[in-house]
Amino acid sequence: MTSTRPRRSRRGPGLWVAVAATAAILAGFVVGCSSDDDASSDAALDQVAPTKADVAHDAGISFPASTSDFRLVRISADQVDVTFTVDAADVDAFATGSKLTLVPDQRVITHASPLWELTVEGAELRGATSASNGLTRDIEVIANGATADVRLSIRRG
Repeated sequence: MTSTRPRRSRRGPGLWVAVAATAAILAGFVVGCSSDDDASSDAALDQVAPTKADVAHDAGISFPASTSDFRLVRISADQVDVTFTVDAADVDAFATGSKLTLVPDQRVITHASPLWELTVEGAELRGATSASNGLTRDIEVIANGATADVRLSIRRG
């Protein structure tokens, strides 16, 4: 005698687990990307992907209106590295607003970040190390004619 009942699949919840895992990975990727959005959140070093507004608020950085090409990478749980470009005419206002004293030819960042190379050739370099809100800020400004590249390393302590 042949049964006319449909066979039940004895497979486990594999498809649902795969869908849930894929969704979790995609959500983690979206959360891990950094931007220069103005939406603020908790402390910059406590965020998976801090924004420019987080860095400004938590590290006391005054970004001029000419800020462009903002990029951020998390180096460790206690450090983020940032790079951005400003008009050369805005460097002094950036330094004053961020409570920095930039010193000519002062190298303060000695590690290689995924965001920048350490070599500075044919450009004016100024650097400073300071603290704000319990965070240490190492900043190098490299003038390139009408623009300046800013390297910023923020860490706890």
